[in-house]
Amino acid sequence: MKIKIIRIIKLLNVLVLVYISMIYIISKTNIDVFNNYNKNYITNNNKYYEDIVIEIPKINLYNKVYKAKDNFSNLNNNIVYYKNFDVNNKIILFAHSGIGYGTYFNKIDELNDGDRVYLYYKDKRYEYYVHNTFIIDENTVDILNEEEKSNKLLLITCDKKHKDKRIAVQLFLKGVKNV
Repeated sequence: MKIKIIRIIKLLNVLVLVYISMIYIISKTNIDVFNNYNKNYITNNNKYYEDIVIEIPKINLYNKVYKAKDNFSNLNNNIVYYKNFDVNNKIILFAHSGIGYGTYFNKIDELNDGDRVYLYYKDKRYEYYVHNTFIIDENTVDILNEEEKSNKLLLITCDKKHKDKRIAVQLFLKGVKNV
């Protein structure tokens, strides 16, 4: 009986060590992947020169931004920009909210006036600050009009409470920095 208990204890010790080793390997791999991801997008790596990346520290969002297809068919698992991406004009970004994969704007309703949002594009970091948040009807289209030299950024997603409404977060450009 004593020998069985000792064997079980040894087996449990081995299992605990294997479990701890697996946790370490998985976390180390995830940290390495995250660090490489950040290095590739934020440094002067020519491969990503034309990419657009959004960072919203308050809600732990850091993701690539894509051009919206005509029918917005690529919105499901992406953050997309509407029409053209021109840092001198109004930029409009869309993403889903809710639960599940691809709901990148799920927490934009938590942003407050003065919170920061960063866009990385062509070796520059564009810093925007939240000016206001408002609710619009899903059929409101005037918000999509271009505004030359407005230096605005709009983040738009579905309202969690009302399916026929949208949350729009309006931001203004604060500064530009080389990265």
